[in-house]
Amino acid sequence: MRYINRKYHVFIITAIFLVVCSFLPLRQTFDIRIFDTFYVFPLRIVYRVLAALLLLLWGIYTFAHLFIPSGMLTRLNIFLSVLAILLIVGFHTWTGQLSLTNKPYPINDVPLFYRNNIRLLVLLFFFALAQIPLLINLIKGIIKSV
Repeated sequence: MRYINRKYHVFIITAIFLVVCSFLPLRQTFDIRIFDTFYVFPLRIVYRVLAALLLLLWGIYTFAHLFIPSGMLTRLNIFLSVLAILLIVGFHTWTGQLSLTNKPYPINDVPLFYRNNIRLLVLLFFFALAQIPLLINLIKGIIKSV
């Protein structure tokens, strides 16, 4: 019974949610421009990579839960990670990039495309920052166990 009460199992539920949502983008891409080079990623791939990262986090918590000292940092990491994922999916639903709504998405509006890419980049950065409590927790646990 103790195995069921672990809070990090929320990562599996969120990863399944992301995989299901990865079938919904309307041929949208996420572009990153570094100097003169554009890197183009379909949103489907971005969602599936985020789902894989959530499964990796679940695996880290599964194998390292014995020496993670702080329950508060664990809950903070889980809350911020799931919040970032929900904000990403909510943002794409609100802007019409997911086929959940019948809202038409202006494909040829280039300034809107760049604004949406910047917003998604900020949300992905927020997801990356949400992993800081996990790193702090792991470092504290390793130091205490040595």
